[in-house]
Amino acid sequence: MSSEPICLFCGRTIDLVPAMIKSQMDTYMCSDCVDKAHDGLHREENKQHPAFDINSISNIKPIDIFKHLDEYVIGQITAKRAISTAVYNHYKKVRYAMSSKEIELEKSNMIMAGPTGCGKTMLWKIVAKYLGVPFSQADATTLTQAGYVGDDVENVLVRLYQKTSDSLPQEERKRLTETGIIFIDEIDKISRRGESQSITRDVGGEGVQQALLKLLEGSTCNIPANPHPGGRKHPEQKVIEINTENILFVVGGAFSGLEDIITQRTSSNLMGFGSDAKTKKKEKAGSIFKKVTVDDFVKFGMIPELMGRLPIMTTLEDLNEADMTRILTEPKNALIKQYQTMFQMDGQKLVIEKKALHGIVVRAMERGTGARALRGVVEQVLEDIMFDSPSSKSKEIVVTELMVKEKLGKSMKIAA
Repeated sequence: MSSEPICLFCGRTIDLVPAMIKSQMDTYMCSDCVDKAHDGLHREENKQHPAFDINSISNIKPIDIFKHLDEYVIGQITAKRAISTAVYNHYKKVRYAMSSKEIELEKSNMIMAGPTGCGKTMLWKIVAKYLGVPFSQADATTLTQAGYVGDDVENVLVRLYQKTSDSLPQEERKRLTETGIIFIDEIDKISRRGESQSITRDVGGEGVQQALLKLLEGSTCNIPANPHPGGRKHPEQKVIEINTENILFVVGGAFSGLEDIITQRTSSNLMGFGSDAKTKKKEKAGSIFKKVTVDDFVKFGMIPELMGRLPIMTTLEDLNEADMTRILTEPKNALIKQYQTMFQMDGQKLVIEKKALHGIVVRAMERGTGARALRGVVEQVLEDIMFDSPSSKSKEIVVTELMVKEKLGKSMKIAA
């Protein structure tokens, strides 16, 4: 029997192919078959969007969306219920608009307020993936009014268009774009300077809010048919029209300082020794946000016209220690499960003791950035282990409380 490398897929020998790739199991695959496999996977990936049908979403009820979110996001029951209902109503409205114009149904655009790292963006990523619709995220701090340095507001549509497969016909990409979801984060960073009208031109704050009005309400915008990576337009570029009437817009932010406005309003009638203003001041932002009103957002710096186009308001709560621990271990895409999968690729089992998990959570909460701090802390703890383990013959890696304390304590001394 010949020991000459033979492609496991096409059966050709090494002298008949451009190159041969060897696997860890001592099998081979030629470069031609690699290219064919890549093309096949690419085609399969692109099938999800052409298959999208607005009528198919009618079979997905709010409870179905809620249950799916529950598999990936810990807590935030109020926000998950609000999102599930808003998404269901929005695509019901889109379906109705395509078949009838008797009564015009308004859009279900939403504004979300909650502490940093509590899951605002993640919730919408999961929803969009579940429904199979294009999803785009934009940062409000990079947006400016048209004609100024920075991203035009219409560039959020360019990014959504780019999320559709470039192998599809232009009309199909346009159709998908017009039924997508756009999440604009850090909206609180473009609040106008004070509650009164600014006497100077605020092109990155109030100016952006004004520019967003037409997109949120529903208008036709021209975007480049073949956008460059930066998404910028030029006079000779071919454009296509995108109608934003059926695009679901969601804006979110941490709204740091909004809790003071809410506290001042809710405790304004309580004076003297009987006042519980000091107690309210100690409430966490997530709890206070539940009492937010449109007027509170306006006082914070959001223009009334923009708030009028964001009829649905929902808030997210602070994550406590129990929530953070569950986030590490319970969801389908839990961080610990991700690392355990990576260790399994090397034939090893990763075990993290409960007290070690507690130490990781405590350090993450000290950073004050919510769930997004967890990955950084876990990376610190596993840094040396991930370096040594591929060369180790050990089949089980156990992370103890002592190991966590030594690693995080050492890193703090270095940082100091």
